[in-house]
Amino acid sequence: MPERWPPSIAPGKVTFMAHRVPLALAAIAAVMLSVLIGPPVYAGVNSWTSNGPAGEQVAALAIDPSTPTTLYAGGDGVFKSTDAGGSWANTGLGALFVWALVIDPSTPRTLYAAMGGVFKSTDAGGSWAATGLGGGVLALAIDPSTPMTLYAGWVQCGFLSCHGGVSISTDAGGSWAGTGLGALFVRALVIDPSTPTTLYAGMASVNDEVVDRGVFKSTDAGGTWTAMNTGLYPDVPALVPALAINPSTPTTLYAGTDGGGVFKSTDAGGSWTAVNTGLTYLHVQALAIDPSTPTTLYAGTHGGGVFKSVNAGGCWTALNTGLGNPYVDALAINPSTPTTLYAGTGGGVFDIELTTTTSPSSSARCTLDAALASPACAGQTIPTRLTAKLTKAENLIDQAAMSPSKKAAKLLKKAKKALREAEGKANRAAKGKNPKLSSDCAAAIKDAADGVLAGLGV
Repeated sequence: MPERWPPSIAPGKVTFMAHRVPLALAAIAAVMLSVLIGPPVYAGVNSWTSNGPAGEQVAALAIDPSTPTTLYAGGDGVFKSTDAGGSWANTGLGALFVWALVIDPSTPRTLYAAMGGVFKSTDAGGSWAATGLGGGVLALAIDPSTPMTLYAGWVQCGFLSCHGGVSISTDAGGSWAGTGLGALFVRALVIDPSTPTTLYAGMASVNDEVVDRGVFKSTDAGGTWTAMNTGLYPDVPALVPALAINPSTPTTLYAGTDGGGVFKSTDAGGSWTAVNTGLTYLHVQALAIDPSTPTTLYAGTHGGGVFKSVNAGGCWTALNTGLGNPYVDALAINPSTPTTLYAGTGGGVFDIELTTTTSPSSSARCTLDAALASPACAGQTIPTRLTAKLTKAENLIDQAAMSPSKKAAKLLKKAKKALREAEGKANRAAKGKNPKLSSDCAAAIKDAADGVLAGLGV
């Protein structure tokens, strides 16, 4: 897909988009993906539907909270749909690429677009005006309790150096002031909904320095910032193009990294742990959390499409049936119908209506694998006979998912037996049988097996 650079950012200065590929290669990759997963089934129900805008790379999505059938897409300008993506019209701003969009939650006809500066519309995209902040703006966040307050993450590079950071406006874009972070390339911003003076910034590297990377946090509305990278960097190349915060438990955050997958923090950024079981593509560009069920989240990747987790990142399964372009830059969830998900890709906007949960076979494998990869079992030698029983159960469940009902019932009975035997072997290992397991690891395996059995209804 085409390379996109904000004004004054010289190619070679910025590393966070190094994995982007030309349009021709993206098209080839999409064709190869369709061969692997079969031809797209554009039904919309449990399958992605291609909605346009035709030929657009879409890096930003925003849904009107009062009228969720109205949505906006950022590409070469801002596109608007009033029929849930059925048709689109370009509202303007086509001269530069749009990287981020936010809507005023109290006045949804007011929205902001990040591109070569921040632009504002007060008539639902009918017209636009510059707000006065220049540079290459790549991230926006709006204070949910005081929507006059906005934050913008930006960078601008000259011939020899770059500078940027986070700017704040307290008058709806009328004026802007710097908040610090110096020469850092800010790619993502999120605000704590319970304490809006607390915000987080995800970085990309400008000068390949350690200080340029990872996640930074401010607890005073951007007055000061602190690096929050324990467990995140230098363990992985922590370029962070995506951040998401649990709306009901804001101390839980997720960071999407460019090459390291998804990391999770349960202590407001104090420490991070990789949560990548089942996530087969680690270039994560977008994250979205189900507002009604925050343990359900989605990750958009560059090359692997969309992945879904129903256990707060414990494990992931691919959600790619019908997704014709696997390069995903943006995700958005319908706030009134969270089973409707939109993806902004290198080939426009796709949407999906999820009427069923993750298939029992993929969910079972994900759950069991997550238990073995959990901190409770870290560094331990899992008995070969135990893993063999778990693998047998997974394979039987996979076979049952593709079998007629009578045969499936027999296969699930065998899977149940294998899972119970696995639980027994875990308990014996925890009592000192060689190789020995900790009681916590044995409990994690038992809990996972019980969860699978409960989900299968056997």
